[in-house]
Amino acid sequence: MNCKACGHALNQYGICPVCGWQDPSYGQQPSYNGQQMPYQQPYSGQQMYNQQPYNGQQMYSGQQMYNQQPYNGQQMYNQQSPYNGQQVYNQQMPYQQPQGSVPPTPAPKKKKKWPLFAGIGGCVVVLAIGIALIVTKRPIKDLTNDDSHTTTEHSTMSPTTEASVTEHPQQAEAGTKTVMIYMVGSDLESQYQAASTDIEEMLDSGYDESKMNVLIYTGGCSNWHNRDIPEDANSILKIENGSLTELTSKDASNMGDPSNLTEFLNYGYTNYPAEQYDLILWNHGGGAFFGYGFDETTNDSLTLDELDQAFADSPFHDGNKLEFIGFDACLMANIETAHTLSPYANYMVASQESEPGSGWSYSFLADIETLQSGKDIGQKIVDSYMQDTTDYMNSMPFSYATICLSVLDLSQVETCEMALNDLFASVNKDFNESTYPQFSSMRKNSKEIAAAYSYTEGSYDVIDLGDYALHMKSIYPAESGALSDALNKMIVYSDANESKINGVSIYHPYYTKQYVSSLIPMYTTFDFAENYTSYISRFAGMLTDTNAFAVTWNPEDLVPTMNDDSTFSVTLNAEQSSALQNAYFVIAKKDQEKDGMYDLVALSSAISNDGTGKLTAGFDGQITYMQNDTTKENYELMYTVQEKTDTYTRYLISSILYNDDIEGDDSMYAYFVLEVSNEHPEGQILGAYPIDNYINTEGNEIFPERYEIDINDYQNVAFGYFSHRFTSNEDLTNFNDADWADLTINYSSFPISEGFTPIRDALLAGEEYYGMFIFEDMQGNRHCSSLVQIQ
Repeated sequence: MNCKACGHALNQYGICPVCGWQDPSYGQQPSYNGQQMPYQQPYSGQQMYNQQPYNGQQMYSGQQMYNQQPYNGQQMYNQQSPYNGQQVYNQQMPYQQPQGSVPPTPAPKKKKKWPLFAGIGGCVVVLAIGIALIVTKRPIKDLTNDDSHTTTEHSTMSPTTEASVTEHPQQAEAGTKTVMIYMVGSDLESQYQAASTDIEEMLDSGYDESKMNVLIYTGGCSNWHNRDIPEDANSILKIENGSLTELTSKDASNMGDPSNLTEFLNYGYTNYPAEQYDLILWNHGGGAFFGYGFDETTNDSLTLDELDQAFADSPFHDGNKLEFIGFDACLMANIETAHTLSPYANYMVASQESEPGSGWSYSFLADIETLQSGKDIGQKIVDSYMQDTTDYMNSMPFSYATICLSVLDLSQVETCEMALNDLFASVNKDFNESTYPQFSSMRKNSKEIAAAYSYTEGSYDVIDLGDYALHMKSIYPAESGALSDALNKMIVYSDANESKINGVSIYHPYYTKQYVSSLIPMYTTFDFAENYTSYISRFAGMLTDTNAFAVTWNPEDLVPTMNDDSTFSVTLNAEQSSALQNAYFVIAKKDQEKDGMYDLVALSSAISNDGTGKLTAGFDGQITYMQNDTTKENYELMYTVQEKTDTYTRYLISSILYNDDIEGDDSMYAYFVLEVSNEHPEGQILGAYPIDNYINTEGNEIFPERYEIDINDYQNVAFGYFSHRFTSNEDLTNFNDADWADLTINYSSFPISEGFTPIRDALLAGEEYYGMFIFEDMQGNRHCSSLVQIQ
């Protein structure tokens, strides 16, 4: 079929790669809160990929080969002879796609799923059932409140909501503020008591109640641990004398219904007049496409469109804006959300990244009671959050998370949007098939946000807008400079524990290219930055066009050769060189007992390019092992690249943490994050985070789970690598069951108390080792070379 706008042939997703027009008959997805649900695929027990059924087994996108591998509870153990003095588990892996939407993840129950201990350059094999966020949780306090001084007043809220309120029924005192907290309890409360813990922090904060009202709207939870909060009702509570007072309540109602948020805003405005009003939205966040909040009793949430509706029907717009809207939730500091909320508040406080389970530290309430500017208030929130979360992670072995929080001046959003539009007006003039590789490279190299989900089908495909602008400056210095200046004015305060996280993110397709046919049409409904929206639509068209960039990658023609040292090289032709985005090398050990099988035991992104097409693997004859600190025995690993920058490369190493039984209900599948840099050439373990990391929303696993690993809860750790009968003609982009049916996972485990450290050491004497290259092209497809024997 051809494009109705320009006549160019449409790609397989019905998108024109030239102008971005999409055939409306393509990409019809189930609805989500009245909007298209881009990440939900019809299953009926069979995962569909490129219109081919896979009989209920795991399919792999063009983004990452063999990512998110659940074992689906079908353990097939064959106990082998001891491996380095430890027990080895040899496990045959049947592949079965978990029910649910993409990002494809298992349900929150962290059991009965086995990660693949393997990965080739972040491109061939990801070692696990899913990618996860570390989440930190403070020690849980007993909130069963039997104090006699707690008072409760019962009344009934009207189930209907008045559209707007224009005047206070009484005069507001100067300097006073009303802080409203819309708290959707969800699994964060029912499973982790996180809401009750934060309420306890509010009660203990010691703010001056004569200057500040704190109102909490509760609902959306099956089990409140604080017994002052009813589970069968939506309630509005007020903090008085360090205790909770129930002001009014009604029968439990969907917290994903915008009318409930409107009702709360109207109630606070009408009944608690103040000079300033603030709103905090507490719960899960899913970014621009999935919005905020998850009511576990209804499996509903609030999309950006519904947030817009809730605020439009409230008193807070035009000349009567909220001073700030804060998201104590993941992934909400994006330009699209700021655009949506700019008519309703002066400032927005939110995190680009996932938030640890502890969330904000509500001790800040005492620090903001006299502050009038959302910028100053936001700075106090950011500082307390960063300090509290950092202190907690430092106190917990192997605790790891990327944390950040920023304050956005929403009055500057329009200026940023205009600068973005001006930049992409120029980009759109230059963007075509011949320039696509350059723009693809800039997207790929920009700071990926929520990297724990990225490089996989589960990526949120968001990047730091400030870092992206810097990459664009090499081609468009004036326009990119103007965008950077506008961003600096909008981001009035931010902090992060990683570089290149500047305060606000933006969607840009790349990893989840198989879903752009639904994501792009949804993006157009945001009514945001017309030129940028047009660009990403055109970019997505070329990203998914199987007829574009028709470069041949024949492994039989890509034969590596050994150099005088341990390195090995391969030479690409001109077409392959121009299409190359990234390259990796893999080291495989020949299985002496099983003919044709190879143990994949090392991976690296250390590839040099001489500019003429010759790539050289920076292999020095050593690989990374995990060494038992007590026995000094080494264990072979397989891992994948999470992130590569100019100063470091981070790898993910899959593991199982367990007590008595590696299959037990209390076992945890985790990634250890290994960072290799000039300071730490052998690598240092930054920490660990769970692999199983999305909440289950009846098949829509769209919100990141917020929990952490406490390694002290486990007695043993298991590391491993996988074996496979490699053939050079395997397709590393599209999974072929026949190719990988022989995959076997080998685990070695030992007590955590014995300690473990990554080391670099020589290849095992007497074994045969082979090297191989993996190439990633500008569309994210992966290709391989032939093998070369290196020992």
